[in-house]
Amino acid sequence: MQKPAIPDNERERLKQIDIYQIKEISEEGDFDFITSISAKFCETKISLISLITEDKQWFLSHHGIDLKETSRDFSFCAHAINTPEVPFVVEDARKDERFRDNPLVTNDPNIIFYAGVPLVNQDGYVLGTLCVVDDKPKKLNEEQLDFLRKLAKQATNLLELRKKELEFSQANTELTKSLELLEETQLANNIGTWELDIATGQTIWTETVYQIHEVPLDFDHSKANGIEFYHPDHRSVIIDSLNNVIHKNERFDVNCLLITASGNQKWVRCTGRKLGDKVIGSFQDITEIKKNELKFQGIFNSTYSFLGILSREGILMEVNDTAVNMAGLKSGDVLGKYFWDCYWWQISEKTKEELKVNFQKALSGEAIVYEVDVWIADQTPITILFSLKPLQ
Repeated sequence: MQKPAIPDNERERLKQIDIYQIKEISEEGDFDFITSISAKFCETKISLISLITEDKQWFLSHHGIDLKETSRDFSFCAHAINTPEVPFVVEDARKDERFRDNPLVTNDPNIIFYAGVPLVNQDGYVLGTLCVVDDKPKKLNEEQLDFLRKLAKQATNLLELRKKELEFSQANTELTKSLELLEETQLANNIGTWELDIATGQTIWTETVYQIHEVPLDFDHSKANGIEFYHPDHRSVIIDSLNNVIHKNERFDVNCLLITASGNQKWVRCTGRKLGDKVIGSFQDITEIKKNELKFQGIFNSTYSFLGILSREGILMEVNDTAVNMAGLKSGDVLGKYFWDCYWWQISEKTKEELKVNFQKALSGEAIVYEVDVWIADQTPITILFSLKPLQ
């Protein structure tokens, strides 16, 4: 007996078979129909659809025999997968040196005749075969072989359909997980979502959006009604944002004051972007965040000290009113510039270079405090106690 050869791409081929999860395939009518009609048309007692795994051949359908699997070493189909372009035919296994002492030939089911057509998937890998088997010598005519090829193609299509269903199921599972995580995130951060149909003006809100507006879930929130909740001073912001996203496809992210159905004032963050014939976005209650922000701004701007926040590159990102007013500046004159290029430090090159050196020290985690002369309004020099502290 000759053992079947191992295909050159065996490792990749086995990985392809794993994708179909064949061990989880139960008896299926579509596969059984193919084996039944194959045996009838080819006039054989047995027909099988098999997949060749690492050490076995698994029968996805078995007509005329009760076996579900056999050893790969004894498998005729394991020989057939090495000739994917043509059917593998053995007319009399008793006269074939490869099979005459094969246990499947000398014992039950006493295979004498075998004809198998390889099942080649869309990626070009041979998964197994559709085969017909009999216990007496036989020869198929060209019409029977052609019919067997077509049925093998149909069996392959069924396997490809299963793969797509598995992929869809996996994608659906991942999507469900993502949606559940999104829902938990939205609840934790008091964020809802909304949708606007551009043509009809009809809107869809999630439950959190209703809660923020303090309205029941059956409230009619068409586009016009939704805008009426905003403070009169803020309605134009929302209207302009919607017009820009609809007509210019410009996304928006704005903070506005909302007046709820109960008369409560809330700060909300509203985002939106165009998606086909709809506008979709998020809606968040940021009242507490806004209160903290306003409190910080009040302290930040009321202190007599000069305060600023720099990026790691040394660019001035925030500056308080005291610093700019004392220098006779506006915040726009300095924000976005390298700190050492700002007006206060132009008193001398030495002062600028000293600041650069100390900034690098602060980047490394060192707290810097030193006296330095800087300019205030009209290039008037004053001496300040200057500090740089890293914020992690």
